[in-house]
Amino acid sequence: MMRQTDPLKREEVEDLFSFRDGFHDVDWARAVALIERSFDPLDQPKGFDDVVLLWLEQLRNDLGGSYAVMVAEEVAILSDQLPETAGWLVRYGQSVMVSIREALGYAAWRGERRTHPILVFSEQDDYYQYISRFCPDGEQATSGGMCIGTGYPHIVLFSHNETDAANGLVHELTHECVMHLSLPLWVNEGVAMTLQRSIAPAPAPPGQGVQEAAFAATLNWTPPLMCPELKDRHLEFWDEERLQSFWAGTS
Repeated sequence: MMRQTDPLKREEVEDLFSFRDGFHDVDWARAVALIERSFDPLDQPKGFDDVVLLWLEQLRNDLGGSYAVMVAEEVAILSDQLPETAGWLVRYGQSVMVSIREALGYAAWRGERRTHPILVFSEQDDYYQYISRFCPDGEQATSGGMCIGTGYPHIVLFSHNETDAANGLVHELTHECVMHLSLPLWVNEGVAMTLQRSIAPAPAPPGQGVQEAAFAATLNWTPPLMCPELKDRHLEFWDEERLQSFWAGTS
């Protein structure tokens, strides 16, 4: 049987796509079967790359406007950022993958997937419309990023600026790299937060307003990890029952 050597073309994967709630999906079970039929085992990661990039191109068409796909060695980013910003994002994402693997060693996922797809939305409505498709009853908490494990694992970000995007990239790529491990939620989140703080530029602390940020920048003052008002809310919320669900990893 002749095996595939050239990249997969759109017409070869056309019937793998379906349209739902404004965006195209891929039937990944059928995609895996196609890749296994078409490529030798050592070449199958290239087949996954082909399908991922064709899918991102389709999502680009769904979104329209100035959205474009930019690719590094292991990272493919779909965004409507200016070319220089998009170029910085994809290079930063690739460097983050190297840093995560250096930090986590063999705990970081190493499988048949090579390309990490990242969708960066600049419009909040688009971001929530997309992630609602993966949440129970279409509902979701307020967020700025999500690692989606359904189908082909990918990352979705809502970015206000480069600092937000950088922190979101580190945090969600870490989640993706450990999603194959059975970790309590607090451990999973703790690993992501630890690497975010060690790799990404420091974001504004939760609850910090514009005046506090300006004061900190003027005096070169390092603010606390959590501002007093948010600390008080945590102390009020985390009673004995809720703390137990947190430690159990079910909160």
